[in-house]
Amino acid sequence: MLSKTQSVPAPRPSRGRPIPSRLLFAVGLVAAGIGAGMGTGAASPLYRWTDENGVTVYSRLPPPGTEATRLTPDSGPSPEESERAEQRIRSLVAQDYDRREEAKRQQQESGEQAERQARRRANCEAARRNQATLEDARVGRVRTAEGELQALSDDVRERYLEETRKVIQENCD
Repeated sequence: MLSKTQSVPAPRPSRGRPIPSRLLFAVGLVAAGIGAGMGTGAASPLYRWTDENGVTVYSRLPPPGTEATRLTPDSGPSPEESERAEQRIRSLVAQDYDRREEAKRQQQESGEQAERQARRRANCEAARRNQATLEDARVGRVRTAEGELQALSDDVRERYLEETRKVIQENCD
């Protein structure tokens, strides 16, 4: 730990001479001034002028003896204008989100509806095939849902035909 009476040696450059603290302070001030002036445009004005070739030139310093127009930067929107613009952007983003969600929902519903229609068509086709098979007097047996063969009596045939007609009525347009 250093006592109050001890002094710390100044940093030395590679040549062995100490860097004066005033020089370090001045370099720091210049660097801070350059950093603060950059991007704000407040440190030096901007000029517009036309050179001898008729080209419009923008620069920080106009050439001597040339008529130059000093440009003043736009101060930008007021806080109220900025707030309104931000609210408008948020509103547009929310509308876009809602529109996309609605389109996604409609697409999902459309897919579900197409799937239902495909199932109905398949059920209709199967029911019409079953009806044709049941109405064929030569068929004496049918395969049940469990895969077993069942003999067709007139009662069973009529019951199956009645069920098949209901399926056709529900699924066929």
